[in-house]
Amino acid sequence: MKQKRFAFEVSLLVILATFVMSPVAGAELDHEPLARSANLTFEQVLQSAIDYAPEALASESRRAQADQYSVIASNWFSGAPTLATSYYDDNSMTSVGLRELEAGLQFSLWRPGERGDARGLGNHYQQLYGAWRENLELEIAGRLRSVIADIELAEVLVTHASDALEAKQELVELTRVLFEAGDVSQLDVIQAEALMLEQQNDLFAAEAAMVDGEREYEILTGLHMRPASALREEQSELEEIGVDHALLNFVQANIDVARSRVQLVKRTTISSPTFGIGVRRERGTRMDQYTDSLGLSFNIPIGKSATADAAISDARRETADLEVALRRSQLLLEQSLHEAEHGLFVTRQQLVVSRQRSELAEQRLQMARSAYELGETNLLAVTVALEDSLNSHKELHELELMEQRLISEYNQSLGIMP
Repeated sequence: MKQKRFAFEVSLLVILATFVMSPVAGAELDHEPLARSANLTFEQVLQSAIDYAPEALASESRRAQADQYSVIASNWFSGAPTLATSYYDDNSMTSVGLRELEAGLQFSLWRPGERGDARGLGNHYQQLYGAWRENLELEIAGRLRSVIADIELAEVLVTHASDALEAKQELVELTRVLFEAGDVSQLDVIQAEALMLEQQNDLFAAEAAMVDGEREYEILTGLHMRPASALREEQSELEEIGVDHALLNFVQANIDVARSRVQLVKRTTISSPTFGIGVRRERGTRMDQYTDSLGLSFNIPIGKSATADAAISDARRETADLEVALRRSQLLLEQSLHEAEHGLFVTRQQLVVSRQRSELAEQRLQMARSAYELGETNLLAVTVALEDSLNSHKELHELELMEQRLISEYNQSLGIMP
């Protein structure tokens, strides 16, 4: 009997040593918990996350790109003017004193329909910039929804781990009282203390998950506080992905730009017509006077370049790839929407059962504790009832949070901002 008691005491010491030397328990978290502010709204947090996002660095260049393409069609000519000069003399040949000097400017003219195509391309770039902004906001909203859901889940796990630790501490105190009264053995005390220490480690793990979630929030938003109230959304009544979805609009805007580029490539396979204006000063021999004249020229290209068809094919290939990406995006959105919808159906059924199970587990725990205090049952029965009660409560709250997460994912798939 003494050997068994000594073995249990050694086991307890091992458990205590493991607890003290645990890296989770011994580590000091250099993280300040996020402050809760009643004045901070989710809209403000979302705007901060959008401004803080790495993708926001591209906003200025995208806007400048759209503006530059928009002003192309406002120019009178399709390109910059060219200065052309030429000089002739016969010193090295007949040497009769011939001189000829020409200077002029050449202007590239718009090809037929090219200016309208350039104007259309500029408009499509403006639409692309707007679609990019809307899609970025929706994408950041999805990241923020996910991070907040992780934090709320971690909060629930911390709360349940703390409650479970308190309940097991009470069980240890009760077991010690019964041991001192001679109603239970020291084995029951050691087992109860081991359960309490195990629960302490669960609390450390839950707190670590909380720290991870808050750090992700800080990285995403650049803020060191979060709203006091939890994010709660209502499930949208829409059941299908709309054509005005931000992601689909963004891909479609890229397709419109690519199609406009195809039209421009078709135009540019033929060289631009040019208009020239210049002056000429010339003489035939040394005995002649110089003659000054004004000249006008107009050049019209005939045919197209040898690489024209290849350039058109490349532009069309880019458009086709974007059309494939649009269809793929539609399928992925429909898949995520159906997964969220199915997940909500299953979760809501599980919630009904879980609420009933939680109530029954609580009743069973109260009966087991009363019977243990009267000596009508053993510690094992109480432990099983306690674990079942704690797990059922935890499962219920996790399902409630899962329902809210799935609602957010459902709305996100539909392109609805929180």
